[in-house]
Amino acid sequence: MRDGSLTTVAIPLHHGAEWIEVVAGNLERLAGVAQIIVSDPFEEDDAFQRLRARFAGVTSIEWHGRRPLASGWVPHYSDLLARGTTPYFMWLAQDDEIGAEWIREGEQVLNSSSDVVLACGTLDAVPGSGLLEVPLLDLHAAFVSADRRTRLHAAGQCLLVDPGAIGTAFRGVFRTDRAGELPATPNDGAWSDVYWVCSMLSAGRFGRLPSATYRKRWRHGSTHRMWGDYYEIAAFGEAVARFSNLDHSGDPLASLGAIMSGVFESAQPWRLHAAYLEQERTAAQERARVDAERLELLAQRTETLERAGERLESDVTCLRAELKGLYASRSWRLTAPLRRVRGRR
Repeated sequence: MRDGSLTTVAIPLHHGAEWIEVVAGNLERLAGVAQIIVSDPFEEDDAFQRLRARFAGVTSIEWHGRRPLASGWVPHYSDLLARGTTPYFMWLAQDDEIGAEWIREGEQVLNSSSDVVLACGTLDAVPGSGLLEVPLLDLHAAFVSADRRTRLHAAGQCLLVDPGAIGTAFRGVFRTDRAGELPATPNDGAWSDVYWVCSMLSAGRFGRLPSATYRKRWRHGSTHRMWGDYYEIAAFGEAVARFSNLDHSGDPLASLGAIMSGVFESAQPWRLHAAYLEQERTAAQERARVDAERLELLAQRTETLERAGERLESDVTCLRAELKGLYASRSWRLTAPLRRVRGRR
């Protein structure tokens, strides 16, 4: 807490060249408001060095570049959390945007109630991003409840109905000393953020930011983009059916564990993710096949029309030659008076 800030904002970079101006905008808005960590342990492009040179004189920014670290976003995020020295902390994705009010309101909510472990506001799509547009995502109403059972029961419902409501809270400002590291899961940490938010819900209640908004880019192919697609897969429906037959009258954390077991292990989101990608690949191949057939048909029709045009042009040339020959013939000249007499009738 070098500058007296209460909150650390960690910005993990990975192939961040495309988002340099977005990151720079966040740094300009947050410098002096929070302690900032910019990190790129692999530096596979020059984004980290360009940003570091651009903001070299800003003392509230820490720079952590190339270093030994396991691959994947989960080790990177956990490494950044371990580096936090302020009472409060948050992660900020390199392509998302917040203003100083997200930090200030988060600190106000956390300062006002010691039993609040995480503060979050509304997620909105970046306006004019030209990418996917999704409805506003707000913090689930039950997550602010002081009753642990209510919070965990709501989390269980979200796991089966709307995982995005849980993922929203992952963007919040939280108490550093109440946060555990992100759990490792197969497929590069698929759903680790959901597991983590559920653990925070068990630790304490959440608080709602009065007005601040987190602006997110919903890019094609991202994990969050495809949450909804899992419901189209039969395995997920089977897991939901299993959950519906469980006894939920006991401890809510055990019930939540049963949900995770029923959905996250039996249905295995990483398997569902692979199945989804396989469906997409098959559909893309089918579309490519249909498109190829259409192109072949168009090529055949074009060739037929071109040949017909060539024949027509040849016929017209022949007719013009015949007509020219007719006009020049002796018989045409001899019969000219008769044509004139016939025309006067």
